[in-house]
Amino acid sequence: MTALFPIFVNIEHCPVLVVGAGTVAARKVRLLIRSSAVVTVVAPRVCDEIRDFEMCSQIEVVNRKFQPSDIDGKRLVIVATGAPKINETIVQCCRERGVWVNTVDDPNGCDFHVPAVVQRGAIQVAISSGGTAPALSRILKEEIAAFLKPSLGAYAEIVADARCRIKAALANSGADERSKAMDTVLASDARSLVESGDEAGAWQLIDSLLDYVLFGAGDKRA
Repeated sequence: MTALFPIFVNIEHCPVLVVGAGTVAARKVRLLIRSSAVVTVVAPRVCDEIRDFEMCSQIEVVNRKFQPSDIDGKRLVIVATGAPKINETIVQCCRERGVWVNTVDDPNGCDFHVPAVVQRGAIQVAISSGGTAPALSRILKEEIAAFLKPSLGAYAEIVADARCRIKAALANSGADERSKAMDTVLASDARSLVESGDEAGAWQLIDSLLDYVLFGAGDKRA
């Protein structure tokens, strides 16, 4: 099996084509909308969820069979027609044009895979079996989802804010000093406070901690 390179890709405002409009395609479209891609769906028949997306002006739907020109200008293509012969044709058209393509349920027809994802705010954990064992990926997703508390997203916001403040305050310092300041934030009880429901207390703790770490006990900002 080919070793895959794990990567998170920014597809905001990127043109993406989905060929097929059944329930499987709808799941992919839902993820693409969440990532702010510009989605075009091509299919002669469309499921209710796809139609709802169109009615809400979240995607464009072209009600006809696939044409090779549909790929022109697209950055990614996802194929979910359920017809192997048609899928093979679309994959060949994509590769001739140098456009990355994913064929649902066909690892050999994929230049990239869409992993199972657990998301908590800005934190995403992606699980992939390279298309060889999707059922196992689903089980692992459930296990990881049970482990990662819903409050992790809120804690990540606090950490991100602290990082920005550390970078600004220690802009003229070395990387080691900034790293030590960040380690102090991560070693604090802020995460436990967020998990217990005291998000405000976590912010206050980090405020006080950064005042001490960055400016000294006397808060030398004044």
